[in-house]
Amino acid sequence: MNLNFYPFIPVASGILFASVQGHCDADVEARIGRLETDMKKVRGETAYGNYGAKTPSAASQIDGYGLFITADFLWWKLYEGGTDYVFVDKKAPAVTPNIGPMKHFNFEWQPGFKVGVGYLFEHDGWDAYADFTYFKTEASHSFDSDVLRFYPLFGQESFPLFDLHAHWHVDFYDINLVLGRNFFVSKYLSLRPFFGLATAWIDQHRRFSGHRIFDNLIVLKGKNDFWGIGPRLGLDAQFFFCENFSLFGNFFGDLLWGDFHVKEFEDNKTSDFEFYNLRYNLHRMVPAIGFGLGAAYETNLNGDRYHFMIKAGYENQYWWRQNQLPIFDSLSTAFERWSEDLSLQGLTVEFRLDF
Repeated sequence: MNLNFYPFIPVASGILFASVQGHCDADVEARIGRLETDMKKVRGETAYGNYGAKTPSAASQIDGYGLFITADFLWWKLYEGGTDYVFVDKKAPAVTPNIGPMKHFNFEWQPGFKVGVGYLFEHDGWDAYADFTYFKTEASHSFDSDVLRFYPLFGQESFPLFDLHAHWHVDFYDINLVLGRNFFVSKYLSLRPFFGLATAWIDQHRRFSGHRIFDNLIVLKGKNDFWGIGPRLGLDAQFFFCENFSLFGNFFGDLLWGDFHVKEFEDNKTSDFEFYNLRYNLHRMVPAIGFGLGAAYETNLNGDRYHFMIKAGYENQYWWRQNQLPIFDSLSTAFERWSEDLSLQGLTVEFRLDF
């Protein structure tokens, strides 16, 4: 045995130990690096510099640009107070007692739409979203008789009519711009609180015409145009059964500084006599609330390049003090404002695409 190799044994052992130690150190550093990465996913740093548990984002997980668009189909019906317009005397031509029903406007179910665009920021998963809603509806009624049986409940004219034609038209538009953050609070429940600015236009026009004794034609035209702007707060919630199917519920509240422009006139077209011609402006703080309930389906497309979602459910919006049209005390010039509320409700189907 050649003893000349013995001096190299400690050297070789040292090299082997150093190699193993270096490999172990590299493995430890790699593990520490992975641990730090994982900790960043579950730990959040506040603006004050302290740390706590991080709520994971509930935004769509795709390889995209952070943009998303929405398109909603609306099938809504409008309800409003202060739309009673005629008393029908079923015992006419008897003088007293007057017995019969009062009629009010029954607005039609009508389609509408809503479109929106948003952007998901890398800053802590916040998003900005703007949407526009367009909805119109109307109601029309006509009555006629050989005797004087229709007593108008509008304007100053209180004498009975032989016939009556009534029409009410409403245009509703709103624009909202909000910031929100969608995040999971548990494995299956996500929340998206949001806040921002809301503005709305609600224009209402009414028209009545009818003939009284001696074939006098009575015509009334009025309009009640509202515009308001103010803050919006709300919350979207989504409960997941699995990755694709979920139930949702959302709520919002607005407080708008509003401006009402009201105009109305009534005259006798036959004799060219004007009963009144009113114009007045009002400034009011107008609250509004809304909620929606329904179900959603979502999935990724084209190798996780896009995310598609469809939501369908019931939506309701309630707007205070919308009907500011005048109501008169019989033949006197004294009048009050209805100051009645308006609501919109019905089916909303939303399509959303993230890319």
